[in-house]
Amino acid sequence: MLTQIRRAFGEHADLVDADRQRVVMDLDRVNVVETGQGVFAEGMGVRDKAFETWLAAERNRRSSKSIRLLNPVPAATPDPVFATDATIAVSTRSAPESPLSWTEDLFADDVIRSLRTTYSAGVIRGRPDQVSSAQWRVEINAFQANERNIGLRAVLLYGQLGHQLWSSYSIVAANGAPPVEHPSVVQLANETIRAVGKAVATTRIDKAG
Repeated sequence: MLTQIRRAFGEHADLVDADRQRVVMDLDRVNVVETGQGVFAEGMGVRDKAFETWLAAERNRRSSKSIRLLNPVPAATPDPVFATDATIAVSTRSAPESPLSWTEDLFADDVIRSLRTTYSAGVIRGRPDQVSSAQWRVEINAFQANERNIGLRAVLLYGQLGHQLWSSYSIVAANGAPPVEHPSVVQLANETIRAVGKAVATTRIDKAG
């Protein structure tokens, strides 16, 4: 299979690197274009349980996203006094090897995308210790509430001392795939966006006054 993949890439066969434990593709040199039609990765068959689990979860996520777009949760409303030059840091707390890190990463992706589009804000991302100097910081933490449920908590911190301005959480059923498309989690993301907008706008008004 790996030989066939490399042959298919032709002169770009070096995009794929593999050993006995892993197969890696240099994504910095790949531009993926999706049409939004059909089943994701239809016809792709890899005899690997982990891959099949991921593929099923990804197809479910994309299907759920299509449903959400048809029935969207009201998005955060932009604040006209939000500063477009503001920079917000978004970080996740779980270790990369933790099963919960995937959920945190996908939720962080949604928050970052919404911050950039809703407020035209500059957003940086990193581990909490890497972005501690940022004025506004959103920390995301996923936790195993019990055997069947997973929780997501978002915290908004201000200043280098990390004054907590806001926090909220959601606990939903975990059915294999990260539940980032669950309405309660989508609502938590929207609440996070609104909290950031309100905090930044209020801070700048106080300084101006």
